[in-house]
Amino acid sequence: MLESLHVRNYVLIDKLDLEFTDGLTVLTGDTGSGKSIILGALGLLLGQKADKEAVRKGSDMAEVSGTFSISPVVRDWCKDHEIECEEDELVLRRVIRTNGRSSFSVNGTALNRSEGEELGMLLVDVSSQHAHQSLMKNEVLRHVLDEASSSLILLEEYRNAFRSLKEAEERVEKNLVDVEDTDPSTFGKGGFSSPEKLLEWLMDNKPKEEKSFIHGDFCLPNIILGENGDIGFIDLGRSGVGDKYNDIALLSRSLKSNFSGHYNGGKQYPGYREEMLFERLGIKKNEEKVRYYLLLDELF
Repeated sequence: MLESLHVRNYVLIDKLDLEFTDGLTVLTGDTGSGKSIILGALGLLLGQKADKEAVRKGSDMAEVSGTFSISPVVRDWCKDHEIECEEDELVLRRVIRTNGRSSFSVNGTALNRSEGEELGMLLVDVSSQHAHQSLMKNEVLRHVLDEASSSLILLEEYRNAFRSLKEAEERVEKNLVDVEDTDPSTFGKGGFSSPEKLLEWLMDNKPKEEKSFIHGDFCLPNIILGENGDIGFIDLGRSGVGDKYNDIALLSRSLKSNFSGHYNGGKQYPGYREEMLFERLGIKKNEEKVRYYLLLDELF
């Protein structure tokens, strides 16, 4: 929601400060009174192209700023773009100079115009004869449907369930998957032809989750054992709510690799059996889940 709008030296406006509250706000006036100019100023905050001719005559620059309360989808967008928003509001600022240069910032962080336009679509929906409708954007439509849902808990569970897959998808799209650093059988003969094909398989075969707090990269190098029996963990960047089998699968592989001599300079531990972990946990090994989460880890 737009909470305030401040305009300086824009077209015919010398100084304008508007404050908005909950409910319906109506701007009325005769033709030529400046209603469209106010919308034009708001449009600058939403990423529209800047025109140096819009700087008020006699001024060096025009400035428009606005304060917006934000929704969860906007907060996620800011997180993805490394914009701090400790409070539930954003301050957008756009400056146009007579030399044709312009700048755009959100909470003090500089953005380019295309990023500003992307954010603007999430903040305001301008509905007019020639305006673009934000409901044509999948992410906005999804947010509207989420907001209409009465189950925020279910929504959060859904987000957690697909968090790792979303991160994997981003890595595949950015070509960050090192095929040479994966198990030879994953992309070798009889395996997947590409990371894209593996991701497609993972999307289609996601198992039912057994919810728990997970480490996300649970292997021996990330476990610290103290002399007095204390246990600590490092590298928690992928931790969160997820399927407990994610951690079980990675730990099972780590134990096998370390105790069978794959690591540790070839040192082997003859008494080790793969079943020991599952016996200690008191559960039956789920081969399908273990395979699924080991394949998912290949994309990280």
